[in-house]
Amino acid sequence: MTGGLSTFAAAASAAAVVGGVLLLVLAVRGTPPRPARPATRITRLMRLARQRRTRTLLLAGVGVAVMVTVVTRWPIAGVAAGVFTVAAPWLFGGRVVERARTNRIEALATWTESLRDTMSGAYGLEQVISATAHTAPAELAGPIDRMLGRVRAQVPLDAALVEFADELADPVGDLVVAALVESAQVRGPQLAEKLSYLARYARAKVEGRRRIEARMRPIQRDTKLIIGCTAGFMTFLLVFSRDFLRPYDTPVGQVVLLVVVAMIGIGFTWLRRLARTSPEPRLLVSRGQRR
Repeated sequence: MTGGLSTFAAAASAAAVVGGVLLLVLAVRGTPPRPARPATRITRLMRLARQRRTRTLLLAGVGVAVMVTVVTRWPIAGVAAGVFTVAAPWLFGGRVVERARTNRIEALATWTESLRDTMSGAYGLEQVISATAHTAPAELAGPIDRMLGRVRAQVPLDAALVEFADELADPVGDLVVAALVESAQVRGPQLAEKLSYLARYARAKVEGRRRIEARMRPIQRDTKLIIGCTAGFMTFLLVFSRDFLRPYDTPVGQVVLLVVVAMIGIGFTWLRRLARTSPEPRLLVSRGQRR
């Protein structure tokens, strides 16, 4: 009976620690700012899907933490397993993130070319943007619709463009928006030439990123292999070699295990950073983001 109570207490403690760690991570990362206008149905569905995915990861992390703690009676192992479960998409999803960045830049190039080609048949910049909204790439369709919604809600076009750039959070998008804001504020000349240059720049950027992605692919593959083999080896030891790990059953052993887990976590983070490219600094930053 006493052993069962101690196991339950250890599991509850591990769950509480994991929950606190996850809440701390969410607090540090923050949440994305909400758009100024009411979200569209598609946006609400996407946001709901992200929230459900986050909740599923958190619940899975807590469940894994409790299960590992009950099986091993090591709170540190439970916390580590829970954090690893929650961080798994970040550890193994570097290639997806890089591809999404490249696709966004390519979408900006396509939209910039569409803006340039539409200028001759429209009377103002707002009409040009509105005319391209229906044929915009999927990566930009939602942000463009929200930008036009702000304009229809009497938000100045230049302010709506800056919020559009904040939503994209991309340096290439900042360049395009800067050219559009200049045209909206001072009716700057040669906007079509600027857009042509920016479109060519974006296309060159896409080609460069794809070459970098091709070179980074072996590093990303090796990173996943190292992380997967390490996690698999640790699981193998826990299941089939408990006698070898028996020194960790003591309080001192748990302290040592905490140091080992921390070193492994630092190594995983370092490998993950090696397998991705650093984001470029943005050119346009709104006042809200400066705060």
